[in-house]
Amino acid sequence: MKNTNATNNPVQTPDLSRRKFLKTGGLAFGGATLLSGTPPWLRTGAWAGEGGGLEKTKLTLGFIPLTDCAPLVVAAEKGYFKKYGLDVALSKEASWANIRDKVAIGELDGAHMLAGMPIAASLGVGALPKATITAFSMDLNGNAITVSNDLYERMVKADPEAMKERPLSARALKKGHRCRQSRR
Repeated sequence: MKNTNATNNPVQTPDLSRRKFLKTGGLAFGGATLLSGTPPWLRTGAWAGEGGGLEKTKLTLGFIPLTDCAPLVVAAEKGYFKKYGLDVALSKEASWANIRDKVAIGELDGAHMLAGMPIAASLGVGALPKATITAFSMDLNGNAITVSNDLYERMVKADPEAMKERPLSARALKKGHRCRQSRR
């Protein structure tokens, strides 16, 4: 039997995947924010006013060991946190769900997260709802491995066609490395 409505027209069942749900929810949440429809519980969730000093100086920040956690690691190694009066301990975590849960229960003060995680956590997707605010985006999905100008030029010589492709592959790097080894 076909699914039909009262007018005998076929009923379309929504194809609501997790990705589509998060995208739609994020767009709705962003639209509400732009229209000053931010809920009161979120509006007062963080305060960066002047003159009050830091509300907390000892922080534990979670991260997943991927290239986009580099700002946290570099800031810790170079002493940038200390320079601004923060005592930060970095906590290497095993999974995104672990990060979500530890932030929700307060074991982590903040964390390196996937872009949709704070919205999903606020909505209770995958766990209990917990108001979560994104204060800083460390990555715009532009992870990269960079090479020196000298190596880039060798790669262009080794495989000009591969260097024209986007996104770049490692094919030219491999050929350039082989050429260098054969000259030794």
